[in-house]
Amino acid sequence: MAKLHFEIDEFDRTRLIDPDSTIRSYRALNVAWTAWHIHDWFWEWVCDNSPGTVMAINAHLATNLVADANAKTRTKREAMANFGDAVASKYQDIARCRTIATAAKHSKAESRPDPTLTTRGVFILSLEPMRTLPLTDPVQYHDVRVFHAGQVVDADRVFKGAAASWGQFFKAVGVGYPKIVNNIAT
Repeated sequence: MAKLHFEIDEFDRTRLIDPDSTIRSYRALNVAWTAWHIHDWFWEWVCDNSPGTVMAINAHLATNLVADANAKTRTKREAMANFGDAVASKYQDIARCRTIATAAKHSKAESRPDPTLTTRGVFILSLEPMRTLPLTDPVQYHDVRVFHAGQVVDADRVFKGAAASWGQFFKAVGVGYPKIVNNIAT
């Protein structure tokens, strides 16, 4: 969760201080990748360190997953994919991050695509200064919007919603925020 919060803070910071729209877009991708890949890191941790947590996960997500650290790689990856599907099914903002992350990594979201979701960089004209400098003129800044099922959503809200969803998930399954070290939840 620390990495996700760091990426969200960096995304927010670029809105305030960096006029380069490319940087803001890259930061958005970093947040989406991190928000989605928490499921990978957490599932690895569950399999290796806390297989008993699966009972709470199954109850919370209404699924029937099996965590086995000694399973063959293919079986373990299938279980992780099923875990990811269950998380995305329950938490909309995590599902949005999955689509953004997958599409960015593979040029399009071929695996579990959501044809109702797109993202766009937009320029916003703010009448309130975004920077700490006293400005009298309106400020134009680059931002990212998520277009999903007829809704236009600020990417920042999606990312913070994903972080809140992971927090709810960890609380529901009785696990504090795991620390992510070298892409492994500890």
